[in-house]
Amino acid sequence: MGGVKRGTAAGTRERILDAATEHFRKQGLNGTSVREIAATADADPALVIRHFGPLGDRLVEKMEPPPT
Repeated sequence: MGGVKRGTAAGTRERILDAATEHFRKQGLNGTSVREIAATADADPALVIRHFGPLGDRLVEKMEPPPT
């Protein structure tokens, strides 16, 4: 996790992104829940929603490569 301290907003956001990446690779987007991401990131599901929206739309945007 690249030196970001645990307990900071940036650290939480990074843990959530790492967890989401792991779950999306294994289970796909439709097979992954906010609760699974939160559990893997050791974060409350509300924090996943706070950082990335209720449907994870902003999470998916972060993970998609930019258009060329």
